[in-house]
Amino acid sequence: MRYRVTTACFDVTKNPPEPVQVTGGNVLEGSNHLLSVEIIDTETNEIFESCEDVNHIEDTVLEFWNRLNPSCIDPPHYTHNPNSKVVVVDCRPATGKDLTLTLPGD
Repeated sequence: MRYRVTTACFDVTKNPPEPVQVTGGNVLEGSNHLLSVEIIDTETNEIFESCEDVNHIEDTVLEFWNRLNPSCIDPPHYTHNPNSKVVVVDCRPATGKDLTLTLPGD
């Protein structure tokens, strides 16, 4: 199954936390470079292959970006980044035009 996930990142060293501009190719158009969107396919992305619903996708995204070192997924190699946090703004099954989503930079 495919899911459309929209995220934002915040610099938590600021008080209050400040949004961080997205610099990659997954910027959500019209978001002023503050939101990122991606399509996650549970059949082709091994990190998400055991996910069964939207809540599990969201939890896995948060765990990946906020608690795991992306280069080493197996514990005990957990890494905590005290400077920034990713939040999931929206997570839903991808349908229709989401499945052919063309992002700037693609």
